[in-house]
Order: sequence, then structure tokens, then C-alpha cells
Amino acid sequence: RKDGTARKVWRDFGEWDRGWEPEPFLLEAARLLTDGGSLLSFISEFTLPPFLTSGLNHRGLIYWRKSNPTPAFRQLYVRAVEMIVWQVKTDAARKQKWTWNASGYRPNVYEGPVLAGYTVVNGAEPRHHPTQKPLWLIKALLAVHSKPTDLILDPYMGSGTTLHAAKSLGRRAIGIDSDKKWCEIAARRCSQ
Repeated sequence: RKDGTARKVWRDFGEWDRGWEPEPFLLEAARLLTDGGSLLSFISEFTLPPFLTSGLNHRGLIYWRKSNPTPAFRQLYVRAVEMIVWQVKTDAARKQKWTWNASGYRPNVYEGPVLAGYTVVNGAEPRHHPTQKPLWLIKALLAVHSKPTDLILDPYMGSGTTLHAAKSLGRRAIGIDSDKKWCEIAARRCSQ
């Protein structure tokens, strides 16, 4: 908006995705994170401002460059990048460091494909959810930002990609979703 405030994001992924406000989420994230714990959240430019004033230590933005973005059939830019905000809970008095498992530094861009569709072709990863992130991406993020002893929380788990990635990396994870359908799909995926 011209006045500098964030506008609500309205997309048609379903009722579960309408009118999401980051502030209540950020309050709970700050409460639940352990010292040195990381918050990784997929965001848009419209939801970024509250993250910058959340009180968590803003470490930067990570970008996922989609090698096969969804095409548009009108004259506009295709969204070929998704942003991931990285923030940590730090206690200045304890001089707590955050988890960083990459050697030295690494570029803040991950590049790879989105999931093609709901039909599995040539052994591709199946797509269960309209906003499902690819397993390779979530595994890469968790590998850098968590330790094997960490407990990963995904409060909007959808079809359970984060839980599946955590399990494959030997991490414990808890997923929450308001729709029983997604909970059942996530349970099935994690039992495989």
C-alpha cells in the first residue's frame, strides 16, 4: 500500500488460505522457538513487513528460483521465485548462536523445479497439495538450519512435506493442520 502498511493476500487456494495475518503466527513463533532456533517461512512481498518488526533476529531472505514456473496466459511477469524469510531467536545475554550446517557461507538461492502435477510421471514426486513445496528443497533447508536433536514444528503442514523431510534426515517433527484431509495425507506419506 502507499501508506507503507502490508496488504492482505488473497489467492484462491481455498478457504484455509484466505486472510492469513502473520502477526499472531509470529507471536507464537517467538514464544515457541528455543534460543538459537530458526524460523523459516515462505512469504510474499505483501507479508514481509510484519516479519521485519517481529522481534526475532532477521538473518535474511532465501530465494527459491523455480526452473519450471507455472505459465501465465496474459501479459505479465511469471512468478518464478518464492521468498523464504530466515529469522532466529537469540538471547543477547547468553550470546546464543543459531544452527548453521553449511560450510562457511552459501548463496541464498536454491534452484530447482516445482512439482508438476497430481499425476505421477516417470517416478516424479507426487503432488498432494496445491501449495506443496518439493521435498528436495525442504530437506536442503532443514539440513542447513537444524540439528539431529532438534524438534521441527510445521504449524501449516498441508500434506506433510516438512515432516517427511525431517524424518528422512533423522529429525523429530510435529505437524499441525486445520483440515483433517491433509493430516491423513501427511500421516500416509510419513508412514511410507
